[in-house]
Amino acid sequence: MPAIIVSTCSLYGWYKSADYEKHLDERIHAILDAGADGVEISNGPSILTWRPRRDTVRRLRAKTVTVHAEILWGITLDEWADAIERLPFEIANAVFHPDELTPDQLPLLADLPFPASIENMDTTRDDWRNVREMQRVLYPGVGFTLDVAHAEENDLPTSHFAPLFVPAETHLSLASAPEGYYDFDCAHALTHLDPDDFPHVPSGCPIVTLEGVMPSVDALETEVEFVKSRLL
Repeated sequence: MPAIIVSTCSLYGWYKSADYEKHLDERIHAILDAGADGVEISNGPSILTWRPRRDTVRRLRAKTVTVHAEILWGITLDEWADAIERLPFEIANAVFHPDELTPDQLPLLADLPFPASIENMDTTRDDWRNVREMQRVLYPGVGFTLDVAHAEENDLPTSHFAPLFVPAETHLSLASAPEGYYDFDCAHALTHLDPDDFPHVPSGCPIVTLEGVMPSVDALETEVEFVKSRLL
């Protein structure tokens, strides 16, 4: 079974947005306490200076850790990569939005000191949404992350992306429906996923990431258990 991890952005509503990086360690511990196999760190500008607490490092060294790369706020790809490489635990994957990279940077992802993948985009973009558009930016040595919510927005089934599925390089991102992404009053973040119509998880897929916003610890635990039960 793949590792079931949770994005730190799923706890966006637990603290005021301005304090997101300040409480990054607390978010990580809450995710691990909820039974997740690891975390996806959604970085902000403070990733360049973040120094995780010793207890955070100890726990993450025994878990699956990925990073949702954000090459924004004037951060260059080299600066970002240097900061991630300095983190004192292993990075299993870094997922990128293709619109945050220049064409000449895309093939360089294969040379990073940790695995990297590119995510399909939603309807707010006019590219990188389907197989044909993604094939133009997926260079050898770079994996693919399928964002299920983005695919749904574009009326594309998971099976549409089968040509891009490569064992051990394909990741699955389960996000809440876009119109409810910041709805902190929702009972569960992933209830739009019908238990009898759960997305196909590619054979050999190593990581499934939960991105839906979780309004409480109980909701977080429930969603982790729900996804694990569908993958047994």
